Amino acid sequence: MSYMQSEGFIPAGTSADKYLDQAVKSAADKIAVICDDNYLTYNQLYDLVNKLAASLLRFGIRRGDKISILMPNWVEHVVASQAILKIGAVKVSLHINFREIEILTALQHSEAKVIIMAPEYGGFSFVDLINNIRSKLPKLEYVIVKGPAELEAISLGQLLSNDIDTKEIVDGYLQNNPVDPDEIGAIVYTSGTTGTPKGVMHSQNNLYRLAYSSNYMRGVQKDEVFFGMLPLSSAFGVQYIELCPIISKTTLLLMENFDPEIALKQIDKYKVTSPIGVPTMLIRMLKHPNFKNYDVSSVRNVYLGGAAAPEDMMRDIKEKFGCTITMTYGASEFGHATMTKLTDSLETICNTSGVPIYGGREVKIVDENGDIVPRNTIGEIYVRGYGTTQGYYKDPERTKNLIDNDWYHVNDLGMMNNEGYITVVGRSKDMIVRGGNNIYPDEIESLLYRHPKIAEVSIVGYPDNDLGERTCAYIVPKQGVQEITRNELTAFLINKIAKYKFPDMVKIVSSFPLTATGKIQKHMLSKLLLEEQSK
Repeated sequence: MSYMQSEGFIPAGTSADKYLDQAVKSAADKIAVICDDNYLTYNQLYDLVNKLAASLLRFGIRRGDKISILMPNWVEHVVASQAILKIGAVKVSLHINFREIEILTALQHSEAKVIIMAPEYGGFSFVDLINNIRSKLPKLEYVIVKGPAELEAISLGQLLSNDIDTKEIVDGYLQNNPVDPDEIGAIVYTSGTTGTPKGVMHSQNNLYRLAYSSNYMRGVQKDEVFFGMLPLSSAFGVQYIELCPIISKTTLLLMENFDPEIALKQIDKYKVTSPIGVPTMLIRMLKHPNFKNYDVSSVRNVYLGGAAAPEDMMRDIKEKFGCTITMTYGASEFGHATMTKLTDSLETICNTSGVPIYGGREVKIVDENGDIVPRNTIGEIYVRGYGTTQGYYKDPERTKNLIDNDWYHVNDLGMMNNEGYITVVGRSKDMIVRGGNNIYPDEIESLLYRHPKIAEVSIVGYPDNDLGERTCAYIVPKQGVQEITRNELTAFLINKIAKYKFPDMVKIVSSFPLTATGKIQKHMLSKLLLEEQSK
């Protein structure tokens, strides 16, 4: 039958501060994290984490308080994250591409007391944004900004350079308030839709056991140099990119924004052994005209999530980087449900999502009645075991609908073959994965319905060789409106949501195909789009 539980056991109950303590004791002078030639050894990271933790405690922050991080992949992001986890506070990760609606919604819903952020990034001022919305955030007490303090903000640099007795403050607090690894450690927001935020809760125990399993299955070695090309604020970043190196006492190289040639330079310069990203990133590197100018022979294993790639492209990655490939299947709610093995063939890597991850993770495929189906039969995927979310923050009803007797109701269709490998045949509802970023159509649609020219709108995805998928906005215009351009939509959405959520294409139609109950048939729109593109 289509049920499998993985082998092995992962030690439970170890909190973030314990893992960092272990790394400092055995690898104090080893480089822990690098970004733009700015780096910290484990000893330096430990010192800065304690300084920020002590400052947060002096501000009155305590176990369970929510602290948001709004930063790109800087070394300070890791410092802030580890400081929050060290004192048992809750990290609320915000994507650096989020804008007003997404940021305001997450901060209001989480009731964050502190935000640690970049003053500006990519020409957008987060300081101005927070100042404009702060009256709507009564729970937000402190704004900590990298760089000089601005207006009512506090300088992160000053906090990290304070000469205070951090050991007495932090150790004294933890002695009386030990961190419970099973309490909430992080909230990851998967949707910014106003009024319906989805804050996925994970304990420290969840996060570190997921990362431990990943290291085990990928055979991580003592000289590993991880290369985080995805945001630390993403689920992949929260669950793996930041934690895998700390657990293995190895080095993490970070990239602010993906650029194929810069990535190649970084791999060459720092002798990267393990790039972490989505298939399109590796493919763009391979296609770069200067690929042959860089030494990528240090790469041992490429760690990929998101959309799958054709076998010929995966073969190019394997042969030209001279490495193994690990593909994963997962979500914010349960981390990686499955992973491929280092010994798997390209055919297996390209056509399945691997087996249940090491450490007792359970996966089953069920029919519409909830009964387990025979092998090689399509059904719905369920996941159980460590790493599964504790639920949606402040949303017990939605949590109840997705978790049944500890089984997580994935809403994806798949099947299990005779060897226990899972193949996903239909993704969760209508979610679109564009360049490794999850896009939820209802979030964009709810905004576009406010556009003065739009009567009805439906967002669907379509395949793209570069990004995996792109988005198309099918629009029924209001009476009398002849045309609505993509530029009009972009101007309307600017600074409201992240740019990667902007529709890539606009199609004007007179009506939508509907079900008998009046629901838009998105699959029919997708089929129509594919037929048009194939002509």
